[in-house]
Amino acid sequence: MTSLYTKEQLNRVKRKDKNGQALVWGLSAVSLAACVALCLNTRMGNERTMYLFVVAVSILGGWTVMALLFFYWLPWRAERRHMEGILQGEEEEAVGVLRWTDTLFAIPRSITVHKMNLETDQGLLSLQADERLIRALPKSGTRVRVRFVRRYITAWEETDAEA
Repeated sequence: MTSLYTKEQLNRVKRKDKNGQALVWGLSAVSLAACVALCLNTRMGNERTMYLFVVAVSILGGWTVMALLFFYWLPWRAERRHMEGILQGEEEEAVGVLRWTDTLFAIPRSITVHKMNLETDQGLLSLQADERLIRALPKSGTRVRVRFVRRYITAWEETDAEA
C-alpha cells in the first residue's frame, strides 16, 4: 500500500516549520537591532540620512518578514499540524473506484484540499486529499483500496476489477 503520511515526512515538515519560525524571528530581531543601532548613531548633522536608512530598513525588513511568514512559515506550520492530526487519528478502509473532482478549497489557517469521490458498493464516499500530496494518488477512475483518517486519504493501493 502506498502511504501518503509517514513519520519521515512529518520530521521533514517539522524541520521546515522550525526553520521558518527561526527565519521570521531572526530577521525580525536583526531588523529591529539595525533600526536601534541607526537611531543610536544619529547625530545633529546626520538625522535626515539616518531617518531615511531607518525607514528603508523598517520597510524592507517588514516586507521580508511578512513574505516569509505568509508564504513559508505559516503554510509549513499548517502542514505540520495537519500531519500530526492525521498520524494520530484512527484509520478506516474502503474499496471502490476513485474519481477526482475539480473542487479545490483552502481550509482557513490550514491546508489546501482536493475533493475526491470513492464509488463503493455501499454508495458514494466523499474523501479529501492534501493538495501537496496529490501527485502520489492514482489517476481518476482507478479501482483502489484506500485508508483514510477524518475523510483524508492516507494510503492507497490499486485492486483488481473483480475485487
